[in-house]
Amino acid sequence: MNNRGKLIVICGIDGSGKTTLEEGIAHCLQEQGIDVLQTKQPSDRYRNDPHVRAYLDNGVRGISMEAMALLSAYDRLEHIEKVILPALESGTWVICNRYVYSALAYFKHRGVDIDFVKAINAQVIEEDFAFLTDLPASVACERVRTRDGSTAKFEEKNIEFMESVRQTLLDIFPAQYSILDGTMTKAELLNLALDHIKHEI
Repeated sequence: MNNRGKLIVICGIDGSGKTTLEEGIAHCLQEQGIDVLQTKQPSDRYRNDPHVRAYLDNGVRGISMEAMALLSAYDRLEHIEKVILPALESGTWVICNRYVYSALAYFKHRGVDIDFVKAINAQVIEEDFAFLTDLPASVACERVRTRDGSTAKFEEKNIEFMESVRQTLLDIFPAQYSILDGTMTKAELLNLALDHIKHEI
């Protein structure tokens, strides 16, 4: 019997409901007696790098976007190796908030060739389930503004940029996975996601 855990990834632009869905799925799995690890990409280490932080907060480009993409890929691969894989091998289900699809979309609109981003992320492991929470950038940005106020990140304040990222996510998201309407209620969104994974529980 294969007791390996399952990897669930949730992608979407900021403010699209990723974290709410993550919390809901984790709670339901735990109620079924399943061990769950909730994690995210990129890690806090990446986000707190001085160059990354300067860009995310204020749009300051202290290093090239290609260099930042490399930092992101390194962070992702190490996270998979040291956090995700050990958990899966122990039988734990892992829910990852953002994954490689987010990196592809965001870095494309930061001016990085998407084939370069694909190449440096070629060794990521394939997820068992993936969800894309989708809604118009205008709605997502308003949610972020309400939630974060003046601490909202540089890109999150740019509706045009976020809409471009949204459209790229829709274009690149694998057809076998689920695109969920982020304007639905929390309960509706969760129930729809659970419908896709219940056969494995």
